[in-house]
Amino acid sequence: MTPPASPNLAPRCGRISMTPSPPPPTLTPSSSCSSSSSTVPLASYEAPPLFLTDFFEVRKSPKGGYGAFATKDIEKDTIIMSEEPLFRAAYIEVFYKYEALSLEKREEYRSLFGWKGVSEYQVLAIFKTNRFETSDGKGGIFLKSSRFNHACHPFSTCTYKYNSAQDRLIVKSLSPIAKGEEITISYCDSPSTLYDNYGFYCDCKACPPPAKAKAQADFYRGPSPN
Repeated sequence: MTPPASPNLAPRCGRISMTPSPPPPTLTPSSSCSSSSSTVPLASYEAPPLFLTDFFEVRKSPKGGYGAFATKDIEKDTIIMSEEPLFRAAYIEVFYKYEALSLEKREEYRSLFGWKGVSEYQVLAIFKTNRFETSDGKGGIFLKSSRFNHACHPFSTCTYKYNSAQDRLIVKSLSPIAKGEEITISYCDSPSTLYDNYGFYCDCKACPPPAKAKAQADFYRGPSPN
């Protein structure tokens, strides 16, 4: 899963063909106290997306970290993603499955966010934070689908279901999605469980602002034991 707010995700590996920039212009000193005659505006730089699909791109999100954004208008009930798992595992199998991956796939796996609140071990924290429930009591890691951010129902724009016969996670739009809109899924039934399981508070229209939600949660938890 992709966390909003403070915990940022490490980007996937990627290369960009860059054209060398021309040398900066030589500025002529001016006796005027105005800075307008000697200030050269800097060109804005927008980082390239981590990856593209037929329906969306993954790039920096206002929620924090990365998110998936529609690259075209998407109609309701459109299957926008059909993805095989990197691996499926029960908790006791996670380290074995990870060690069986190639070095390249391990690097992709480690680029996902792992909430330390669910495990002190990075490999297991990543699994618990990003797993999708599949079948046989196992969770599955789907590298691309893990980049969808959360919004509570009915504000999430997509739903998902694991197809055991195909061994694929199917992500389908719940409503029309406009080009440029962030694509979201619902991680859980109750937003009150989000912080403990994923390390963030929801920022959708159905929930209080994250700062207020944190204050409320801290109040109900009570003081930390010394």
